[in-house]
Amino acid sequence: MDKSDFQNRIRIFHRGATNGQFVLAQNYPNPFTNTTNISFSLIESSLVWLDIYNSMGKKIAQLLNTQMNAGEHIVEWSRLWHGSVLSAGNYAYQLNVENSKGLHKHIKVMTVF
Repeated sequence: MDKSDFQNRIRIFHRGATNGQFVLAQNYPNPFTNTTNISFSLIESSLVWLDIYNSMGKKIAQLLNTQMNAGEHIVEWSRLWHGSVLSAGNYAYQLNVENSKGLHKHIKVMTVF
């Protein structure tokens, strides 16, 4: 694929309601070279932030900052971000969810080849 095929690409897929669980899954594939999927489920409509951090703890990308419905959600993310190629290494992704039950934070680590 051409570099422009991945540039600034985020795709979000929505599935049906969950079984009352709040979950942030491990990204897949992991490790990845071009794109990865980050999936999570919400127990109710929530304000959602999804951020990527480098190994020094600096936020390098914000993938989501929006209200989302209950259910499963998948964010497909490319390592080409705003014209830059994400260098190989470990990165953290953090999901912040604010709903009627409060503010919830989940963090996972992913590896880029």
